[in-house]
Amino acid sequence: MQTNLTKRQKARLSGVFVAVVMVSLFLLWQNYCAYKNSGACNVWKDKYAHKDELEGEHIDTDLLPRFTKISKTGEKIHPWSGPWACVWDNVNRIYWEVKTDDETIHDGYWSFSWMVNGEGVGDMGDCYILERRCDTQDLIAISNREQHCGRTHWRLPSAKELRSLLYRPDRLGAVKVNSALFPNIKRGDYWTVESTSQKARAYNFLHNHLLDLPKANAAFTILVSE
Repeated sequence: MQTNLTKRQKARLSGVFVAVVMVSLFLLWQNYCAYKNSGACNVWKDKYAHKDELEGEHIDTDLLPRFTKISKTGEKIHPWSGPWACVWDNVNRIYWEVKTDDETIHDGYWSFSWMVNGEGVGDMGDCYILERRCDTQDLIAISNREQHCGRTHWRLPSAKELRSLLYRPDRLGAVKVNSALFPNIKRGDYWTVESTSQKARAYNFLHNHLLDLPKANAAFTILVSE
């Protein structure tokens, strides 16, 4: 049985076909990006996504010119390449430590009590690298000693620096950071360098807020270096 379609029906079917093809290509691209886990996959999204506001904070959508992957020895890496141990931030003019999942001192699961230049509470975190428990001064000292990413002046970031990483997540319930460039960021509190006599300030990438914690608390840490 032959069916004669009107011009309007043919145009409608053609439009549906094009839409299905476009959605399929987009999903294939998204899956490829997730598999490659590369910041270069944000080219399309970051170039064309609109600027947005999230709980009063600006969302940076121009990420590729801002960030450059850096190897463990300090060399620049092509956006599609890896592994990378740090990220150069062209806006803040600092290097960011990239957390790992390899049980080294840079593992994203390790936590640290707050200790800077002998001030704070030592050895109250959990890192399973040292024979004792860990603090932020341990992370800084080891990173400097091993010249992580070719740098020897690692430190805790300011609250402003941490909040500058705020990024619209790809899915609900995810931390608000670009996980393609900064993997292994957890749903917990991250130390800043700012402190009072008893407490230190921390930032939470999930809820996008700052809070003051006792220095003996075990919190996550991501370092920066000039």
